[in-house]
Amino acid sequence: MSGQTAKHLGGGINRFRAIWRGNNLGRVFPVNMLPEDQAVIRAFAHGDLSLCSAAIAIHRRYIHLLGVRGTPEMMFMAEVDNPVPDIRLRELYRSALLK
Repeated sequence: MSGQTAKHLGGGINRFRAIWRGNNLGRVFPVNMLPEDQAVIRAFAHGDLSLCSAAIAIHRRYIHLLGVRGTPEMMFMAEVDNPVPDIRLRELYRSALLK
């Protein structure tokens, strides 16, 4: 990647590489979900199936920031958004989320 392109990423190539490596190592960055986004996922977990597509969109928006297992909401949605979900894990994550 050229230096000119890296400048457009905000912070230069070294910052970009550190962020990219951090995501590949599964590190959780200090970012929190917005309360409104948490509320949508929790309402979906409570059984409001009309929020399914919105909850999946929120989950996908936060994956690169929080990791797939970054928060209870992300853990639950990772199993919802999985093409071959582990139903038992999903129920464990749902019960942890709703406590």
